[in-house]
Order: sequence, then C-alpha cells, then structure tokens
Amino acid sequence: MGVSSLNFLFFVLSFQVASGYDYFTLNSGSCTVSSSCFYSPNYASNYNNGDSCSITVNLPSSVSGSVTADAFATESCCDFLTIDGTSYSGTSGPSSRQVQDGDTITFTSDSFVTNSGFSVCFAEGDATDSTSFEVLTGACTVDGSNCVYSPNYPSSYNNNDYCEIEVLVETKLERQYFYTESSFDYLSFNGVSYSGTSAPKYVQLEEGDEITFDSDGSVVYSGFKYCPAHSSNDSSISGATIGIIIGAVLGGLCIICLIGKFMCAPPPPPPPPSRNVQLTSTTTTTTGNVAQATVTRSEVPMAVVTTIPSNNMTVNVVPSNTNTGQHGQANQSTEPPIITASVVSITPARAYDL
Repeated sequence: MGVSSLNFLFFVLSFQVASGYDYFTLNSGSCTVSSSCFYSPNYASNYNNGDSCSITVNLPSSVSGSVTADAFATESCCDFLTIDGTSYSGTSGPSSRQVQDGDTITFTSDSFVTNSGFSVCFAEGDATDSTSFEVLTGACTVDGSNCVYSPNYPSSYNNNDYCEIEVLVETKLERQYFYTESSFDYLSFNGVSYSGTSAPKYVQLEEGDEITFDSDGSVVYSGFKYCPAHSSNDSSISGATIGIIIGAVLGGLCIICLIGKFMCAPPPPPPPPSRNVQLTSTTTTTTGNVAQATVTRSEVPMAVVTTIPSNNMTVNVVPSNTNTGQHGQANQSTEPPIITASVVSITPARAYDL
C-alpha cells in the first residue's frame, strides 16, 4: 500500500472517530445509546418500574474524556445510575466524570416511583471540574461530581466504620439522603454532629474544613449522600429574611386593623335627644302650695322645665317611656316623634324657669 493510501485511510479513521465513533455499547436492558450519548429507558418519558440496563464504555487508546448529564431525574432513594462503582440518583447526575475504556455503566430502578431519567454524553479531554474533597482515611467516597457518600452507599455502612474527608475548596453541599442510627452513628461537619434523620439541608464549607463519619458496633443504615448545591435548587431562606417577611405581614395587619377601626367601624350612636316639653293645663287641683294638673304638650327645643303660660304656673317634668293619658302624665297631642313627660309638680303664684 502506498503512502497516499495510508494517509487516506488515516484520514477516514480520524474522521470516523471525530464525527461518529460509538463511545458506548449497550450490553443488556432497555437503555438506548447513540454515538456519544446514552439514555434511560423511554427517555424523555419516564422509565419503568423494575428497569435495568448495562453499558460498556468504548474509547480508542488515544482518546480520554468524561461524561456529563445533560438531564438527570431519578427516584432519589432507589433508582441509580452507576458508573464504574459510583452511583447517582435524584437530581445529581455525573458532571465531568472521567471514564476509561472498558468502564461499566448500569441503571436499575425499583418497583415504586419513576421519573424522566437521564441523558448523559461523552466529551473528549480531561475533566475540567476541580476536586472539592479528599478522603483522608476510611471507606467514604467522593465521585466526579463532588458528591460525598457514606461507606457502601446506597447499601448500609458497616459497624465501626470511620472516615475523614478534607474540604479542598469552598463548597456548599445539599443533602440528598440521610439516615443513620440515632444517637450512635454520626456525620460531623467541623465537629458539629448529626444522626438519625436530622441533618442540615444545606452546609456551607470552607477550604480546610473537615467532614467525618463514625458508626458504633451495632445497627447500620444506608448512611448519607451530600452533593454540591445548585442555585436553582437552593430554596433555603435565611432567618433574617423570614423575620423581615413576618414583620412586614404583621405590620400590614396592624395597619389594616387601625384603618378598619377608624374607617370601617360603625359610628357610635348619637346621644338621646334632650327636649323641652311645653305643657298646657286643662284641669288643676291644688293641695297646699302644690298643684297637680292634667296637661297636653307640644315640643320646644329647650330644657326639661317649662312654663305653663295660661295658668302662670311652673311645671317640673321628667321624661317617661309611656305615652298613656293617665292622671299625672302628659297626654300626647302631636306626632312625630312620640315623647312623653310625667308631671312632678306645678307651683302656682308666678311663672319662672329653673
């Protein structure tokens, strides 16, 4: 074969690798593969309960690279994509996860709850993401997406497990899963320990901080998974912000109460009317210095003591809640309104106003 033929063959092979080389081979199951990507079953519809598949990474000897999830959503506790022993679930898929020729990729789902799954693609070249953690001792693991796991996760950790992880760069972690033996098996961030199902949703870590995990000699659970927090998933609200919101709401309610009190409440009832009743005597009887009279009345806007002009007598009257015409009360003579008065006494001799 001539030199020109060899050059042409090299060009063809190079073009095939650059434009359409199959980096993944589907070994079993219902996942799908393209030249540079692989997908969960039925993607982008939900995968099925009880799904599984196996894929092998195929890289030419001169090619290195990593895989990154363009989309990732599985049941966090129970449906796992695993790349060469490192598992991913929930919304935390691989990001610049370095892969080697011959690496095995698997996916399994349990019998409950499905999601839209994943689309993961290969890119040539070294991974660009920096490593945020270093396992100093023990069987805890850190994957290419800088997720931190307890030993054997998602299976149970062991009795008497212990590991130390150093934080290499400032990182904010988000809890994906947490379940340890309460009061005995502890995950600690800089000496602050958590157990059971109570662990912070978000943890802010600085360079040089330390993460440790320590289990006792009995009872084990699935442990923990913490991954870098993404701003789109960070729904935490600071205590100060909550305080401001509550203060604003309460302040608004107080203002509404005040406005309602002065603008919406009904006005107080007016005081009862005070009227003067002018009495006209029709018959009188006198005993000593006091005369009693049967009278009719008409309203005048003055005091409650009035003068009887026809007899030149002063009559003391008080309001009454009746309008009957019996002796000793004023008979109603005009309407409206109905106002009655009781005659207390009539003093003859001269007219005067008290």
